[in-house]
Amino acid sequence: MVSLPLALAVLVGGHTFADTLRAAFPINHYLTIVVACAVAANLSFARPRWWIDVFAVVLLAASALTLESGVLVWVVLVAGAMMGLRGVSRSGLAAATGVLALYFIVRLFVLDVGMPTLADREAGFGFRRYGGGELQQMFGSGVLPFYAYNLGVSLLGMLVREPRDGVFRLTDSIRRGELDLPMAVGVVTTGLASLVVLHTVWTRRQAWLAWRFERDDQILGMFCAVLVANVALAYAYTKDVILAPAGFFYAAAVFVACRRLVEAASTRRVVPWVAASILFVLSSGWAVRAVGIHASLADTALEVRNQWVYVDDWIASRRIQMSPPVEALKQQLYDDALLRHPARPVLLERWTGLFEMK
Repeated sequence: MVSLPLALAVLVGGHTFADTLRAAFPINHYLTIVVACAVAANLSFARPRWWIDVFAVVLLAASALTLESGVLVWVVLVAGAMMGLRGVSRSGLAAATGVLALYFIVRLFVLDVGMPTLADREAGFGFRRYGGGELQQMFGSGVLPFYAYNLGVSLLGMLVREPRDGVFRLTDSIRRGELDLPMAVGVVTTGLASLVVLHTVWTRRQAWLAWRFERDDQILGMFCAVLVANVALAYAYTKDVILAPAGFFYAAAVFVACRRLVEAASTRRVVPWVAASILFVLSSGWAVRAVGIHASLADTALEVRNQWVYVDDWIASRRIQMSPPVEALKQQLYDDALLRHPARPVLLERWTGLFEMK
C-alpha cells in the first residue's frame, strides 16, 4: 500500500500522461488509447470467459480505428499470453491477430494510407523543433538517421525524461547557463524510478529465463513489451503524448519495483536506510510533479479561453463560410468559454515557476 500513492503520482505527474490531459479536443483520442490498453491488461488478468475474447477483439478493432497506436492493445494481449496469462484464450488471440492483419491490409493496400513522411509534421531534433519543409531539407531522401534518432530519443525520454518531444530542453538550458529546475527535478525523479525498475527486472532475470512468472513479473513484462512497441511507433516523429500508453505501464512497473524494494528492506536484503532514502526522493519529486499538473491545466485552460476571444477574427481571416447549425455551435462554444464560465484568477508566475507548465 505504501507504493500505491507513489505509483499514482508517477502516473499523473508523468510527462506522457500530462499531454493527454492538456489536449483541448472534444474527444481525447490519446487518452482513449491509454484507457484501451489498461482495459486490455485487465482482460488478460481476468478469468477466462468467452465474452472476454469477444470484448478483446472489439476493443482492438475500435482502438486501431481511433489511432495508429491502438495496435498496442494487441501488444498488451500477446505480452500477457506470453507471460502465462489466460484471460484471453488462444482462439481470442488468433482472432485479434486476424483483425490486426486485416487492419494493415485495408490501411496499406485498400485505402492506400501510407506511413507519414518528413513533410507531414513538425518534429524535434537536437535543441529545437523543425517544420516538415525544414526536415525535408535537412535529411532529404536519407531519412534513416532521423528515424534512428526518433527511436533513441523516444526510449531515452521515456526512461529519463530528457529529451522531451525529441528536444533536449534541459541540456539546452544548461548549455545556455540557465538551469531549468523543474525539468531537472523531473529528470532526477524519472531516472531514479527507472533505475529501480531496471534493478527489479535484473533481480528477476533467472526466473524470466526459466519462464517462471509471478504476478509482478507479468506486469513488468507488459511494461517492457509496450515500451518497445510504443517506441517503435514513434519512428517517424516523436512526441510525449504518443508514448502515453508506455507511460501508463511505466507507473505500474514503478509500483511493482517500489513494493519489492520495501519488501527487500524489511527482510534486510537491502539496507533499510538506502531504501528509505530512495523512496523519500521518489515520493518528494513525484509529488511535485503530480501537483504541477494542476497548475499546468489551469494555465492551459486560460490559454485556450483567450484563444476564443479572437475566434471571429480567425474565421474571417480564413474566409470560412459556416452553415447556420455550425454557426450556432460556434456561438454556444464561444459563450461557454467566455460568458458562462468566469475566468479563474491568474496564477502567480513565481509559484508556477516551480513546475513545468508545458
